[in-house]
Amino acid sequence: MYTEGIALVTVVLFVAICVAGFVTWGLAVAYMLKMIANYHPKRVWGKLLPISFFIPWFFTEEGNKYRIKFLKAVGLFVFLVLSGFGVGFLNESSRPERESMHAPGAQ
Repeated sequence: MYTEGIALVTVVLFVAICVAGFVTWGLAVAYMLKMIANYHPKRVWGKLLPISFFIPWFFTEEGNKYRIKFLKAVGLFVFLVLSGFGVGFLNESSRPERESMHAPGAQ
């Protein structure tokens, strides 16, 4: 059963998820820049490895704090993107079927 109330709730929820996603993306960028600025002086070559974000050995103590915040922000961003797809799917799946003009028996 598709009602205007369900549609309004899903659209408001989708907008809230989009806003939270943009804020989370901004935080992830800020944490990434602070993390990159705090590589251990003897392990700067780790900047060349994309997997170094997951290895605390490459960073100073402060860099590891930002690394953890960065990974949490990225995880939250991925969750919000998947939630946005889920809310969109919920909105579309609760919409009533429209009859096609080209369906057999249609006038």
